Amino acid sequence: MRREPFLTHRKQMRRHRVFRTSLLAAVSVIAVGPTAHAADYNYTFYGKVDAFAEYDWGGNEGNRIAVDSGGLAGTRLGVKGDISLANIAPDLKAIYQLEAGLFVTNGHLGQGGRLAGRQAYAGVAGRFGTLTVGRQYTPLLNTIATFDSFGQGYGSPTNDGQVSFGLDSRYDNALVYATPDMSGLSANVMVAAGGETGKTGNNTTGLNLMYVSGPLGLGVAYQRDDHNLAEAGTVRNVFAGASYKLGPVKVMGGYGDVRTSLDAAGVARRKEWLLGAQIDVTRNGQLWLDYGVGKTKEASPSDKSTAMSAAWVQTLTEQARVYFVASVHENDPGAALVPVGTASSSAYSVSPGDTAKALAVGFQYDF
Repeated sequence: MRREPFLTHRKQMRRHRVFRTSLLAAVSVIAVGPTAHAADYNYTFYGKVDAFAEYDWGGNEGNRIAVDSGGLAGTRLGVKGDISLANIAPDLKAIYQLEAGLFVTNGHLGQGGRLAGRQAYAGVAGRFGTLTVGRQYTPLLNTIATFDSFGQGYGSPTNDGQVSFGLDSRYDNALVYATPDMSGLSANVMVAAGGETGKTGNNTTGLNLMYVSGPLGLGVAYQRDDHNLAEAGTVRNVFAGASYKLGPVKVMGGYGDVRTSLDAAGVARRKEWLLGAQIDVTRNGQLWLDYGVGKTKEASPSDKSTAMSAAWVQTLTEQARVYFVASVHENDPGAALVPVGTASSSAYSVSPGDTAKALAVGFQYDF
């Protein structure tokens, strides 16, 4: 009976020592663990805010004043990262990116309310290049944007419709392979599955080939889409572009051929082209010029539309800049294209044949 309190006390002491040892071990794991793996895992949280005000006139329905989001680029929030898989192969890593589009003027989600509507993919990267699957930009879009002096910003013919990039700028269920850079030469291949039972041919395929050497840039792209139209419909895009930088001036442009086929209506063929420049006028100020034309062959009435735009882009800091844009869109009786932001929520309304004119001023901040 006398030993019982002593034995109980010894058991309690042993339990306390075990508890303290376990606690110290847990604290050590928490403190050391992330540090030990920090070199194997990287992630970046990033974003862009772009807001602008515009004044539009020239349409039969009157003039318009608006404040909107996504002038030169879409407002977004995203996270991207990679995890080392060097235990499998040297330089091998898993990669991912999730990116949401937003309207800064009202806080709503873009891309139809999707949580990660701009990009959502995962894959692997290594010496062989990258292989990713998910919602991704098309090789065609990336090629066209590369040779557009406005980068598909407000007033750009590639954004407003004179020069088209297919039925969509990004596709769901897309498998994309990108080669590594091979002395300036690179390529991308995309297959976006339609996912319909009994319709294994209803997919979108695309590819591009790019070459960069010093001041010279060249690119060609092809895309065939047969799952976003009617049962028997296909849209085929071919685009070729080039750029050259000479001192403070970079000249760029491209030519596109679009063929839309429907069994009931035959084939509609559209010719498109653009020419532009980016000029370093001051240390932090650039003048952008863009001109583009698009017309469907034998369209009645003619749907020819011409875009002419000029912009001044002033860099304030590494993360912030302001921009001023003037744009004119001349439409034939079968066209009603207008200047619009690259990811804005609304657009000026005109009647076919109207000449739409616009002035815009905006601010952009990256983080």
